[in-house]
Amino acid sequence: MNGYEKGGETKVAIEIEGPLPQGHLEILIPQNGHRLQEVVDDQKHTLPIIRQVEGLEGVAGVRIPMQSSVRLVFR
Repeated sequence: MNGYEKGGETKVAIEIEGPLPQGHLEILIPQNGHRLQEVVDDQKHTLPIIRQVEGLEGVAGVRIPMQSSVRLVFR
């Protein structure tokens, strides 16, 4: 997983090698006092944001179908 921040954005790229398990990926980032406004994928589709994750506080992100490669922009 690679990620970096620039101008209010965090870009995340994930690549998984080998057989994929069934289920979903949850990609979460800390809020650090800033409220996540939008998450978009490579095709510029806006993804639904999850803000409540059992056992975690102060994070937000997305839940997407399992896939071997994904790139997201968190704004």
